Amino acid sequence: MDEPIVLKLFLIGFHHKKGCDINSEYPPEKRDDIDFERLPSLCLPDQSHNYTSDSVYFVLPNSEDSRKIFGVSCFRQIETEKLTNRTENDGTEFSRSSVQKAVCCLSRLSLFGYIEVKLNIIVDKIFEQGNFNCNDILKDSYNELNRCLSLRVCPRIDESYISSHEDFLNDFYIGICLRELLTLWKHKILVLFKLLLLEKRILFYGSPVKPLCTMILSIISLHPHLLNKGLCDGFESKITFQKTPEKIEEAIEEEKNDEIDGGKVQSICLQNINPADYFAPMNIFKNGYLCLPFISLQYIDIIADKANNGFIAGASNVLFQQKKSLVDILIDVPTQTIDFINLELKKCAQLTTEDLRFFEHVLKGIESPKADTGIGTNMWIQKQFESYFTSMLRTNYDCEVTKDLEPFNEYFMEEWKKTNNYQDWLAKKITYSSSNPEGNSFDTFPRGHPFTRNNSSINVSDVKNKIVQSINNTPSARKTVTAVTSTFSNAKSTFSTWLSNLSVKEEIGKDVMDMEERGENIESVN
Repeated sequence: MDEPIVLKLFLIGFHHKKGCDINSEYPPEKRDDIDFERLPSLCLPDQSHNYTSDSVYFVLPNSEDSRKIFGVSCFRQIETEKLTNRTENDGTEFSRSSVQKAVCCLSRLSLFGYIEVKLNIIVDKIFEQGNFNCNDILKDSYNELNRCLSLRVCPRIDESYISSHEDFLNDFYIGICLRELLTLWKHKILVLFKLLLLEKRILFYGSPVKPLCTMILSIISLHPHLLNKGLCDGFESKITFQKTPEKIEEAIEEEKNDEIDGGKVQSICLQNINPADYFAPMNIFKNGYLCLPFISLQYIDIIADKANNGFIAGASNVLFQQKKSLVDILIDVPTQTIDFINLELKKCAQLTTEDLRFFEHVLKGIESPKADTGIGTNMWIQKQFESYFTSMLRTNYDCEVTKDLEPFNEYFMEEWKKTNNYQDWLAKKITYSSSNPEGNSFDTFPRGHPFTRNNSSINVSDVKNKIVQSINNTPSARKTVTAVTSTFSNAKSTFSTWLSNLSVKEEIGKDVMDMEERGENIESVN
């Protein structure tokens, strides 16, 4: 490669007069594609003094170079009295009772979690020595990081190539725990998953910074290949993901038993096809749509710039919360609330009964994991969302009537069609189809929502899910959700027992029809 993967390592400090500044760096040569003046504000974020340690993921906004630069910063706070050398590099003594320092790495790849693991070792080593004269540590770490990453990006072309290459692709997901995220946020993750496709101005707010950074990356990771390929648009050709021999596999099917009131069981099959057959990933982070896992107040002009078509960003400064005119959706990570500043998006964000069934299926897999089949793991969760996304894309591409879009929310589907990422995908699809009339596995993939029932009926679980979804996200409401869940669970059990004890089929049919009618009325109200 003509350029290393790791571009620079920095030691960043907080000076009581200068603020955040660069103490040392390696290599020492300056670069025109890095804003050195504003970079320190990303490495030691606002409110960092409230924590002894934290990590930050960011992407440097860069107008002059289309290739993205990814940053990871790990900081620590230590009492001054524990230092063996209590002076800055310029000879001035530390004037406060504690000292904050961060080690920052800039790279060409979005290997946030992988690099964070390495940086934490470097930071600990610097703090253990009790002084910050660490030029040699930065130099050695820079060379070692590039050596390790070069081996993983370009492994030997032999029988171990496929496994080592797959391991490298998995490196992009280090530090992401989808099980915890979906358990905590529940159906709201599906809302955010779909909203990302609409290319709106989405801002996550919270402190400490790492949870909001990992949440943004987790949502991105649910979209097929968006994290490991969709972000690295300037370096992707050098990694050459496609050199790995493609494994053409038959559709993976996982059956899920969906209990319907009355004891009937409906089988649901989730299928997965080769993502290359539907040109994954979607080009969301192109055409002026920005991914900024963390952004400091010094960069507020970036998200205010109307030349950008939108963003998904994280911030810890309270002033971002007050700049609501700059965003369409504001997510408060500590309180788990989604605030729709653009009220028109509420219609698009509404989950359908079928959507809620899908998420209930995912949640059940998380709550009852199976080690032998992988159910409940990160990879399994990603496969479920991949199948959901493929169904959604297939339906939007080839729907015959608007009614076909309703199970995915027709307002969302129509809005998605207007976005740059969908139009870009459609152009690729049309070009491919014109030269390959026989099509591929995507063209034979079933249209429609995988959790649509043939008889369009709803049950007690559907009603419960609708009520839970509609309740506001407050601490008191969460208690209500627990109570509602328990009540409906008992009601379902009682109803099933009552139904099984009836002996006259005509009475059963009449009672079930009455219940279905009441269920439809309940759904329309909610």
